[in-house]
Amino acid sequence: MPSTPGKRPQKKHKADAMGLTELDRRFAAHYLSDLNSTQAYMRAKLPTKVKLTTARANGHKMLQREEVQALILAERDRLLAGVGLTAEQTLVKLKQFLMYDVRKMFKEDGSMIPIHQLPDDLAAACVGFKDTIVGREVKLADKVAALEKAMKYHGLFKEDHKQQAEAITEVLFAFKSPDGKVEPAPG
Repeated sequence: MPSTPGKRPQKKHKADAMGLTELDRRFAAHYLSDLNSTQAYMRAKLPTKVKLTTARANGHKMLQREEVQALILAERDRLLAGVGLTAEQTLVKLKQFLMYDVRKMFKEDGSMIPIHQLPDDLAAACVGFKDTIVGREVKLADKVAALEKAMKYHGLFKEDHKQQAEAITEVLFAFKSPDGKVEPAPG
């Protein structure tokens, strides 16, 4: 094929029976590690270096392809099944994490209860302890960041990261279950 002066000829990647190339498969694997299409594209192209603007555009394009989306979802489901983690379990843990009451961490006199007596929801939210000269310092996980990551991972955000009203409604409905079980929204 004739090449245009100043432009490199494009390499054609060979697609398999599912319409996926080796680049598609590497991209999907890297995308699942951090859900960042730009970084996933750059890592999938290694050892070839790619400009940030090119990676951003091509990563976005790859995420728009139905074959790549299906591969990412199938691989995500395979990974979740491998560790025995379901979307329902994630939502249950998320509910537990988001609804803990830090007041349960303390006795009536203001002193902290022993670590082994922390309720499960508080224990799940604690990411670190440090004994200091004035007492024990407890670091709690960032609720907002965890919520955003969980929602993004389960596809509750659109590509541009704006919330989908239906998905948010479904999650909020699940949190309102009076018996503590996660139930899907009606409809």
